[in-house]
Amino acid sequence: MRLLVCSDAFKEGADAPTVCSAMARGIRIVFPRASVDECPLADGGEGTARILTRTLKGDWTDVSVLDPIRRSIKAGYGWVEEDATALIDMAEASGLQHLLPGERNVMEATTFGTGQLIRHALERGAQTIYLGLGGSATTDGGMGMASALGIRSFSGGRAIDYPAGAHLARIDHIDQSAAHPLLAKATFRILCDVRNPLFGPRGAARVYAPQKGASESDVSVLERGLQQISQLWKETFGQDVSQHPGAGAAGGLGAASLLFLRGELVSGAETVLDLVRIEERMARAQLVLTGEGSLDEQSLQGKLIERLAVRAGRQQVPIIALCGRLQLTADQLQSSGLLSAFPIQAGPITQQEAIQKTSEHLEQTAARVVATFFGRQV
Repeated sequence: MRLLVCSDAFKEGADAPTVCSAMARGIRIVFPRASVDECPLADGGEGTARILTRTLKGDWTDVSVLDPIRRSIKAGYGWVEEDATALIDMAEASGLQHLLPGERNVMEATTFGTGQLIRHALERGAQTIYLGLGGSATTDGGMGMASALGIRSFSGGRAIDYPAGAHLARIDHIDQSAAHPLLAKATFRILCDVRNPLFGPRGAARVYAPQKGASESDVSVLERGLQQISQLWKETFGQDVSQHPGAGAAGGLGAASLLFLRGELVSGAETVLDLVRIEERMARAQLVLTGEGSLDEQSLQGKLIERLAVRAGRQQVPIIALCGRLQLTADQLQSSGLLSAFPIQAGPITQQEAIQKTSEHLEQTAARVVATFFGRQV
């Protein structure tokens, strides 16, 4: 008997490897000799690089870089020697995870540390770099990253060493003459599942900056700054990337990746599923178990679980979801591609208790589900 367990993290409750391990333990309660393929997943956001490094049997490399507010930290990236591939999450260096709530200052936050990770990978010989854009603390239009890669910003003739959101409206000159020479020799694939433009009602400042500590007046300043830096890019490089879907991701790092890295913005979820060869693994399984912290209408709008269901359908293998909360109607569930879905709590429980017992409940529910599916008693 062969089963595949593949899931993203349950937010706050368990990371993806823990979720998959818990499901696998539940399966083995009922079928001790079952062959269980554990495949932790991510969607291109925070944690994606570590998941892929583990799955692709790469090595993790720690580097001294600057965090969003320019403190020295250790951040890392994955390295697959076989094909000289680097796996980088911008959140490793420039994510909200590094800041306490009171430290969030989007006006001063920079992606410089992300540029340092890219630089390290380039100098190691990276031919392909995957860059995940989720979890950012920044709205600097990616100019901090560019600075770390030798692309300098100036205001009134003075260099800005660590460009941040507050600088965008003041930058009047960009000098690419010292850009890292290896930039042109690497292929960049930018993992991004948001479609927001750089500025405007759905842009980086208005939609995402408030989550990073921006006040209403900060949002106005950032919006003007993003508009002005976009105009400067257009005048300097002859390119307008501002309205490209995903340009506003990670505070404008999506746009900067198009412009300075010559990257291709690709679906994080689809790229991860391709890299882990999910359909090959599904084809060998009699049943697929997946999971989601909250299974709701948004889950069916291009998120990881919906894309898993599509691929399971191609392979004609049944897929069942376990979830913290089930908020789909019967009709939505029927059209989702999932065979079924089950909440992992057996009865009323507080949110804190549910979070604390996520692994335990996943194990118990996985045991009940596979027993029912294969006609066994637990």
